[in-house]
Amino acid sequence: MERINQPNQHHEAIHAIVRPEPTPDERAILLGVAAAEAEKRDIDDATARRIASQLHGGQATALYALASSGTIDEQQIYRELAAKFEQQPDPELRELLNWVGAHCIRR
Repeated sequence: MERINQPNQHHEAIHAIVRPEPTPDERAILLGVAAAEAEKRDIDDATARRIASQLHGGQATALYALASSGTIDEQQIYRELAAKFEQQPDPELRELLNWVGAHCIRR
């Protein structure tokens, strides 16, 4: 019985080497960022909203408002983005936070 509750180390090792297939939202985010980079522009609204939907901290947050309705609460959004950026060790997620911040500033 103890063996069932233990994580499968082989499974974890494989996922450390080969990432699982991205979800549809992750794929849309990757494509949205790639298009913005290729065209030297900001990300579009849909991409910003998808990123916010992946990173928000709950319904009472500005990122949730952006994700659910496209609303940008200028009083709160930049504080949330800065706090998440400081807490985030993953450089890829930090880059996504930068994309959202730039989108909010220019919108």
